[in-house]
Amino acid sequence: MKRETKTQYLDNFIGAYFNQNCNRFGEATIDEVITEYINSEPPLLMKKLIKDIDYFIRNSEDVEKEFKELYRHSFNSDLWKTAASNFLNHVSERVQDYLEFNGDKMELNRLIGAYFNQDCEIISGPEIDDTINDYLETTTKGMKRELLEEIKSFIHNSKDLEKEFKELYRYDFNPDLWETTALDFLNHVSKRVRDYLDNDN
Repeated sequence: MKRETKTQYLDNFIGAYFNQNCNRFGEATIDEVITEYINSEPPLLMKKLIKDIDYFIRNSEDVEKEFKELYRHSFNSDLWKTAASNFLNHVSERVQDYLEFNGDKMELNRLIGAYFNQDCEIISGPEIDDTINDYLETTTKGMKRELLEEIKSFIHNSKDLEKEFKELYRYDFNPDLWETTALDFLNHVSKRVRDYLDNDN
């Protein structure tokens, strides 16, 4: 392969999520590992992973051979009973489907769907800030920066923010029950995230 650029995001994906030291083989399916990746990484890295996979396939003279040579210590396609090309295309499709489904609010969807769910008061505490604290402590800087951009875009582009917010998140976060508005909530989250990032530098 003529690797004019390194496929570092593909390398990181396989090294971190399919590493033999993680004992993943036999304990999880490929799709379960991909889901773990999707739930753990920010959209920017997912997009770069897709580009790396496309680059790898287009620039390989023999995908199967070169994949095995590069990733023999982390991913054995024979043990996983798949061909390298099938594996790479499947990963790309799963990640692309996730990005398209979540659109431009992926990290905001994660915050509200995963943290502000029906059990959030039991898990985190009775206050909004309790749940925000959980998010801040369990996400990467990249995710936090992505969230800031999504909130900014959502507020700027919404014709009726309160209505659109309730339609999108009616099953996970009802501003009325929390005695707030969508705008106040989003601005408060943004401030907390910015303060956290500023203090972490």
